[in-house]
Amino acid sequence: MTGKKDRSSENEKLWQEGVDSKALLVCLIKKLPVLLLLALTGAIIGGGLNLVLALYKNATPVYYNQKQYYIEFEPESIRAKDYYNAYTWNEVITYDEILGEAMLLLGDGYDRDNVKKMLRADILSDVRYLTVTISDKDKDKIQEVSSAIEEALVSFGDYKREFIRIYRVDDEGIKADKKSLFSWRMMLVGAVIIGFTGIVNILGSFLIGDCIYTKKAIEKYFEINALGVIYDQKQKNNKNIDSLKENISIVTEDKKEDAVIFDFMENNLENAKEALDSLEFDVIQNMSDMGNKTKVILLIPFGVTCRQRTDDVLSELKLRNKEVIGAVIINTDYSWQKMYYGKLFN
Repeated sequence: MTGKKDRSSENEKLWQEGVDSKALLVCLIKKLPVLLLLALTGAIIGGGLNLVLALYKNATPVYYNQKQYYIEFEPESIRAKDYYNAYTWNEVITYDEILGEAMLLLGDGYDRDNVKKMLRADILSDVRYLTVTISDKDKDKIQEVSSAIEEALVSFGDYKREFIRIYRVDDEGIKADKKSLFSWRMMLVGAVIIGFTGIVNILGSFLIGDCIYTKKAIEKYFEINALGVIYDQKQKNNKNIDSLKENISIVTEDKKEDAVIFDFMENNLENAKEALDSLEFDVIQNMSDMGNKTKVILLIPFGVTCRQRTDDVLSELKLRNKEVIGAVIINTDYSWQKMYYGKLFN
């Protein structure tokens, strides 16, 4: 029970201390190429989806006829302009005064519900300009319905006291409603969604604390000595190796032990991801002649999901009565460290 309480209080302490915002920022900056690639992938997916949908819709084209009408209101009808807006016109046009009259003109060959679905009324700017759109897959049907609605609408303007008259001012004719094969909007939406998913993934991984990036993180999470870092051999010569040796000498105080430790580290730098899985066994075996006084140095791979595994290793070593004197971060990204410490251009 005591162990659980200690771990609980430790987690509360870590949350209270907050996250290393500078390390988080550097991780995001270092991941920019990946995020840009994800955004590009999202844009391609969004554009491709729009292309598929457009080709499908264009295979069975929908036609439309759009007419614009001018409404002359009676000067005394002050509230009429407020009442007849885009929302109310979509209702008014389906009333018996307009749609009902149009159905009488169209005859029995048309169903009222189907004709109602073909209609759309819009006030695009000024309330005096009404735009009526008739859409359907049948061109001939559009022409007949549009003519009937126009006649009914003009009659509606003649006998309603709110209006002086309503008359047509523009007719765009019948056009095919073809969807564009290319859409910047869909590409942008795809880029934002996929890019944002990548950012959330980076943030989530960092905030959970699975990866180790700095010596400060070692001391914060595991409460052991952070002895130093070893850079990725492909990026930078390890000029800090002397300092690391000196730190190890301070905590070991044993030259023979130092030699064994460094021999092990040098042989495992290329296998950073497996280092934690083999460390507690290999180091203990290599130092078997030193008995239960064996001191262990953990090799923690830089930027790899390993915090929980490291906790498990520490618990195992403690159970075996092995003393952990510190940890070294290996395969460290040199440019990451330069950015973190503000020495990128130095």
